Amino acid sequence: VGFLTTLAEGYMLLGMDAEGVAAYRKVLDVSPDDLNALLSLGNFYAANDDDQASRVKAMEYLEKAYSIRATPYVAATLKRLRQPFK
Repeated sequence: VGFLTTLAEGYMLLGMDAEGVAAYRKVLDVSPDDLNALLSLGNFYAANDDDQASRVKAMEYLEKAYSIRATPYVAATLKRLRQPFK
């Protein structure tokens, strides 16, 4: 899992979003409760929430992350994402 996480982070830093998302999803295939991968994917989709599908994906990942470790940041992000889509 460590190698896949590092690979995913590297892809994201290089702007290779599709590859980064795919690597994080592989992390979750191996370790479905990996908090780092859940937060990273949730934050990625939350930052790109200009369509309803991205917003739904963000909430899916962040809700699971919140169930593992509740934080004020995730709570605030989920609250924002639950606002009506404009």
